[in-house]
Amino acid sequence: MLLDYLLPTPCVLCLKTGSALCSSCESGFELSLHPFRLDQISGFSFTSYNDQSSKLVQNIKETSYTALVPFMAKFMLQNWPYQEEVTLVPIPSSPTNYRKRGFDHTLLLARALARGNQSILVSQILKSSRDRKDQVLLGPKEREDNLNGAFRVRTNLRVQGPLVLLDDVLTTGATMRAAHQALTDIGLEAHGFCVFAHAGPRKPSK
Repeated sequence: MLLDYLLPTPCVLCLKTGSALCSSCESGFELSLHPFRLDQISGFSFTSYNDQSSKLVQNIKETSYTALVPFMAKFMLQNWPYQEEVTLVPIPSSPTNYRKRGFDHTLLLARALARGNQSILVSQILKSSRDRKDQVLLGPKEREDNLNGAFRVRTNLRVQGPLVLLDDVLTTGATMRAAHQALTDIGLEAHGFCVFAHAGPRKPSK
């Protein structure tokens, strides 16, 4: 297309023009399905938060490069751990970040996963109950305090199948704990969780 010629798309990893993620970088992307446990809930990550995965995540969140979302979903579906039908519950962005970006990246990821696998459903039963500080700037205890009561559940929405929480990156687990607690508070049980990438050492599931 003429637009592609005038404004060529660079690969976010190698800067080669032609695609948001070139075929070479896509085939060489480091993936490793890893099960682990966070308190009372078990989950999976699909890669570590390394130079490759961080560039995908940051370009989606900071520059609105949503063309990378299908690549992220494709990587996850290559090692999708659930054989049964599940309902993904994307953890919502803070109101401030949603206003800044104009979209919720975890919802886009959930929908991309559902398009690639018919056994995946999506439900937006979680919503942000208030604004919150950027987690990157906070320590472990501050993260927990920042997310205390940060999510609520839309009780007017019906859900089916096991619920699986979805987020892009897990660091201390504070966001996932808060989301899990919001479901637990109204009697809903999360079957598990998935994160695209996990930062820091990963604790194996028992």
